[in-house]
Amino acid sequence: MKNGPSAIPWKQIALESAFVVLGVVLALAANEWRNTRADRAAGVRAANAIREELKLNREAVHGSLQYHIQVSDSLIAFDRRGPRPGDAPGYQTFPRGFISPASSSVLSTAWEVAGTTGAINHVPYDEVLLMSHVYDKQEAYKKQTNTAGDLIYKTIYESGTDGVRRNYRNLNGILQTFVYIECDLLGQYDEALATLGDQGNGGNKTAAAVPERCTYYAPRG
Repeated sequence: MKNGPSAIPWKQIALESAFVVLGVVLALAANEWRNTRADRAAGVRAANAIREELKLNREAVHGSLQYHIQVSDSLIAFDRRGPRPGDAPGYQTFPRGFISPASSSVLSTAWEVAGTTGAINHVPYDEVLLMSHVYDKQEAYKKQTNTAGDLIYKTIYESGTDGVRRNYRNLNGILQTFVYIECDLLGQYDEALATLGDQGNGGNKTAAAVPERCTYYAPRG
């Protein structure tokens, strides 16, 4: 007598298949969770690095602004004394040069690295938009510095440093422009730092206060 075919254990096969599928699904979910977590961590690190970079940039611009205000005030005081034609303020008026912008000290390394590595894609959009605006302002600041520097160097080449000193009124116009630009840039830094979780000058006792002169350039309500 021939034995019949063995019964196929369909239930066991189905159960084992279900476990295999479940294992794959769980593995994929775990991998996606790890990737999401890593992306978020990368975004946080990028935002932190950018915040620290902006704090350093703010400090550099603040120092430059203070210098430009000091020199501008000295030139205004000299002019009020009624100098004779050809008189010029002394060299001691310019201990760091005719202008001393912070453009060479203003960095964008953290911002550029975040963009190159894609970490910036994991930073909230509103924060990225604000950061982008600040770095655009920084780039404009650098270009304006180059323009002013070229103008001053041209004058020095044509008539020497004495020519720049005798033309102190025009120099003061350049300084006033820098004061305006740097006041605006400080405001941009503080707004960005507040958004990124740092209170900026408003809540950070270690941050240098915005000079009172900047209130003259603030928008009127």
